[in-house]
Amino acid sequence: MRWWIYGMGSDQKCALELTTDHLVLYTDGFDQKNFLGDTQFGKLYRGIIPRGSNQEEAQAVTVKIWVDHKIFERVLNSHVKNSRLAEEAYFLQHPSVKNHPNLVKLIGYSGKGEPIGVVYDLDPRDTLHNLLVEDTFTWLQRIKVALGFARLIEFFHDHDFPYIVRNIDAAHIMIDQDANPILFDVGMLTGGIMGDKTREPYQKIWGSVGYTDYHLASVGGGWSVARDVYSYGVVLVSLIAKRVVDKARAHLTSVGKWAEEEYKQASKVFTCAQRL
Repeated sequence: MRWWIYGMGSDQKCALELTTDHLVLYTDGFDQKNFLGDTQFGKLYRGIIPRGSNQEEAQAVTVKIWVDHKIFERVLNSHVKNSRLAEEAYFLQHPSVKNHPNLVKLIGYSGKGEPIGVVYDLDPRDTLHNLLVEDTFTWLQRIKVALGFARLIEFFHDHDFPYIVRNIDAAHIMIDQDANPILFDVGMLTGGIMGDKTREPYQKIWGSVGYTDYHLASVGGGWSVARDVYSYGVVLVSLIAKRVVDKARAHLTSVGKWAEEEYKQASKVFTCAQRL
């Protein structure tokens, strides 16, 4: 295991260069009991860095691996996987963003062998996607998540060259042990130090299923901060209404469409009441 630098000065703390063996070790062979869920491009696991791995105590972490080669081949071009991995490492370590409390902290990554993946300094409770319908996920915790994630989006959009996440999704937000929302997937991030990524091949993916403004997507509208705001709105409604998008039945479980229909029905009732 050695220190690795990507586009940063030697005075910056750098991510560890790991191997597939490390990912296997930390997740107990990607055991199903550690599986947290699917992301847009891969899978997510709980992990433990054992005691003695260059540290005195065992450490709870989150491990993300990229496994969806069909998506890479169709929209990312399979040969750029490691490039996107390196770009994520660069972004998460950059001094201008790395200290935000709602953005995940990187421990290390593995870009050799299969699967490629990253290890985050994040002790997970669960993904927001998994917690949305749980009664144990309290109202105060939901408000904390809504406010914390809103602060992160505001931070991204407040730059001179705004960052646009583009794939905001409850499955990409981890809730830690203190009920803080942590964004851990920046696979489609554009803007800021990342430059304009909207002209690259994967622009054909219009965000995450169920979190995209389907009206704008249907007419081929371009990327803007408004797209992120809409996606945040879906997350907010999901938190309030305890509803979750089922990706396998997105057309039937769309939170955005549900909220729109509820609003229309409420408007009709209000209009009828006024007439009475």
